[in-house]
Amino acid sequence: MSKLLKDKIRILYAVIVLVMALSVLTSGWVLYSLLNNIGEETVLGVQAVTALVDEQHQIQVIFRRQVQEWKDLLLRGDDETDFKRYHEGFQAEAGMVQNKMSHLANELAKQGLSTAHLQHLQQSHASLTRQYEELLQRFPLLGHPENITRLDLEVRGLDRRLSAEFDTLGGEIKDAALARISSVSDAVGLRYEMQEYYLYILLLVMLPGIGFVSVLILNRLTQKLVVEKERVQVTLSSIGDAVVVTDRLGCVEFLNPVAEQMTGWTSADAEGRTLQEVFHIVNETTRAVVQNPVEIVLREGRIVGLANHTVLIARDGSECAIEDSAAPVRDLDGTIRGVVLVFHDASTERQAADALRRQEALFRATFEQAAVGVAHVATDGRWLRVNQNLCAILGYSADELLKLTFSDITHPSDVGNDATLLFEMLAGKFDDHHVEKRYLHKDGSPVWVDLTLSLVRDETGSPEYFIAIIVDISARKLAEHEIQALRFQYQTLFDQMPDAVVLFNLEGKVTGYNQEALRQYEYTAEEMMNLRIPQFEAKESPEEYAEHKRNIEATGRDDFETQHCSKWGRIMDIQAAVRLVTLPDGMVVFQCAFRDITSQKQAQCRIEFLANHDHLTGLPNRRLLRDRMERAIGNAVRHGSGVALLFLDLDHFKVINDTLGHEVGDMLLQAVAERLRTCVREQDSIARIGGDEFVVILVEMPNTEAVASVARKIVDTLSVPYLAGGYDLHTTPSIGISLYPEDGGNFDALLQKADAAMYHAKENGRAGYRFFRDEMNVRTQERLAIEHDLHLALKREEFELYYQPKVDSRNGEIIGGEALIRWNHPEQGRVAPGQFISVAEQSNLINGIGEWVARAVCAQSRLWGDAGLKRVPISFNVSARQFLYSDLPVVLAQAIADTGADPTLLEMELTESVLMRPQEVQSALAAIKAMGFRIALDDFGTGYSSLAYLRKIEIDTIKINRSFVNDIEKSVDDVVIVQTLISTALNLHMEVIAEGVETEGQAMILCRSGCCACQGYFFGKPMPAIQFAELLRQS
Repeated sequence: MSKLLKDKIRILYAVIVLVMALSVLTSGWVLYSLLNNIGEETVLGVQAVTALVDEQHQIQVIFRRQVQEWKDLLLRGDDETDFKRYHEGFQAEAGMVQNKMSHLANELAKQGLSTAHLQHLQQSHASLTRQYEELLQRFPLLGHPENITRLDLEVRGLDRRLSAEFDTLGGEIKDAALARISSVSDAVGLRYEMQEYYLYILLLVMLPGIGFVSVLILNRLTQKLVVEKERVQVTLSSIGDAVVVTDRLGCVEFLNPVAEQMTGWTSADAEGRTLQEVFHIVNETTRAVVQNPVEIVLREGRIVGLANHTVLIARDGSECAIEDSAAPVRDLDGTIRGVVLVFHDASTERQAADALRRQEALFRATFEQAAVGVAHVATDGRWLRVNQNLCAILGYSADELLKLTFSDITHPSDVGNDATLLFEMLAGKFDDHHVEKRYLHKDGSPVWVDLTLSLVRDETGSPEYFIAIIVDISARKLAEHEIQALRFQYQTLFDQMPDAVVLFNLEGKVTGYNQEALRQYEYTAEEMMNLRIPQFEAKESPEEYAEHKRNIEATGRDDFETQHCSKWGRIMDIQAAVRLVTLPDGMVVFQCAFRDITSQKQAQCRIEFLANHDHLTGLPNRRLLRDRMERAIGNAVRHGSGVALLFLDLDHFKVINDTLGHEVGDMLLQAVAERLRTCVREQDSIARIGGDEFVVILVEMPNTEAVASVARKIVDTLSVPYLAGGYDLHTTPSIGISLYPEDGGNFDALLQKADAAMYHAKENGRAGYRFFRDEMNVRTQERLAIEHDLHLALKREEFELYYQPKVDSRNGEIIGGEALIRWNHPEQGRVAPGQFISVAEQSNLINGIGEWVARAVCAQSRLWGDAGLKRVPISFNVSARQFLYSDLPVVLAQAIADTGADPTLLEMELTESVLMRPQEVQSALAAIKAMGFRIALDDFGTGYSSLAYLRKIEIDTIKINRSFVNDIEKSVDDVVIVQTLISTALNLHMEVIAEGVETEGQAMILCRSGCCACQGYFFGKPMPAIQFAELLRQS
């Protein structure tokens, strides 16, 4: 029994134990399930909310990058490549923000949190992004200070307000996260309470087995709590922000990886240390230690929000700007068990904020320190903001200006235009305008400004205010006015110039002209402005053009004669004077004065023709004959050929001329010239050297027989009777022939010997020819005799001066006189100058004779002055040889010193041959002019002079040769020539006198043509000094 009982008891005990075990297992399983469900749900909720915090932070970082891309566009968008890169970055960041916000909205809804604030942020962000894009299209000129300012004012801080709303949203989500984290602690407390309650039940049911069951349950709960703690730590470690968990004393319990990285402490090293030791923070500005937020949470039991301007100093001493917040961890009964501190690196945000502040400071500095006036103007015209430069321009202080409107300081003449401009801009006609206008300075004076006005609109497109850029252009306007006045003066003078003046730029294109240029070249104004230098030229070669250009580049000027062509093909002779000048506006041009000298050239050609040709027959005269003879001799030397000179004199011509008159005589001479042309070849030359004397030069003559053949032909041809003036005239030639090189080596020698041979032909019956022989040289002997007697004449003082009066033909008043030398030969009586002057020049006696004349004229002038007679200038002749080959200025100076004569009453007459060597005579003429002597050009128009020579030599008076005066009453050509000579003299500011005036008609024509000063037999023949003195006394 006892064994059975024992077995039953054993079975019963086993049943009891089994029941107890089942009870324990059942209770444990229920508790485990309850605790496990509570823990898992709580942890999952915390993980979800903390993920939302991290995602919101990412959105905020991306948005700040978007704003930074916008700023980069503003600051560096002036480069097209940078602009494109920053613009693409800006658009990418904007798209990421929208996508992240959409995802966050879905997650908030899943966690049962409100999405209203987030949806509002989405709309605000999309609106801001559109406004950015619109601004970029409306204001493309990035990089300019005024545009940057305008763009910043357009957005008006919308980006900052949106960033602040992101911060607010982040705070809301972080508060939810902190609340979920607090719920973890509440769940743990609840498990402890349920454990305690269940144990009491178990103790009441199974007190005997409570120890065993308690051990099992406590072991299980401990393991469960460890797992739950690990899960919480994993959750906290997955948060993007740094997280520090402390106990109720403020000592560190846990650091997540982000916190470890930012503080430099590992969680293990930091555990148990005070938060101040691990989390060392100071004020960003003052560097003072900042009160730890955990202390505030532990003391006051409230959540501490984000704190700005805080710097975390890590364990290694490095620093970073942070934004942090802290929340208490409570038990179920509300007791604070610790603190959760959450913070993140705010360096990027701070840098962006600093960059924005710098940009704003730059904008302010640009506004205030701009080199131009800058202002913001209200739509009603009030000044809203002005910089110092604008105040300086207008003379007002900033406070004074801000009390005024733009119309208060606008010139009355410009107010109406400004009002119209503002109305049109406000009406949307345009947003930008540029104009030059006048303001009124504070002192009342007008101020010219260059105004650029731009209308700024708000986000709705409504006009908000104007930006005005104002540049003081008063100095420029004054300069423009002065330049305009100078241009007007210049153009007035330009147009009044008698010559055609054309301005060319350095490329040779016309840039200006006067009215005379249009008239002379026959172009319209538009056509003239399209011309270039070569289009004016008629025949100038590239070489000549290059030479002129070199002269101008070397000296800045050039004077030359050329030929131009008018629009309609008219060829003009042009005297060009080119100068390189700078105009009033600073432009460098070629100023070209083109004087049309066609008529002068034609007259000059006529004069030159007459100077080298016989005006009656048109044959070469002695001068041209000499030139041709010299060329013939030169050619003969080169080719070894012979030259013959034939001297012709018409037999009995003087009888015909004196009996039938000069007119018939002239007709005969013309007929003789025509017949002579038929007797010689083209390469031969014919000349009339005076009266009835002709010379023929035969070149390339093989022998004397060929010469004799031509001579016979001439005699036969000229001996045929002539019909002239209704008369049958008979004359024959007497010809003398000299040969080169047999009879001489130059023109004078050959002419003298041919002349001698011609006299022998006359002596031998006329109407024939003779070759020169030595015994014929009688004239040479005569010249030697004259030369000998001239030497004696100087020693014996056989010379005497006669004076011919110069008269004003209008009233007969004596206005001067000319001293003319006469030789009182002891055997031949009075000898005319024409008989001995040439011998004197050839024998170098002319210098002595000329010196005697100069001293005699000075002495006579002094005597007449001392006698109180009328003071008139007396002229005397100086030969070219004397002028060129004697020290004439010294001679004249000595004569003045010896006689005391007044040199201003003395005039020296030169022949045109002197002008052939201007370089040699200029200094001598200057010295003579400096003494006071006047200079006259004798026989003008018959020599070598030209307009070019007259410009280079100072001439006081031009004397018209008697050859032009003789036929002035019956020759229109001679009248034209005389008028041209007179006009030339007057245009060159010279006096003009005509010699050889023998009739009243000649005097009247000359006076009507502008020359009333005359000299000639009509007014008086040359007379002794005593007789001339009487004339002076009577006048």
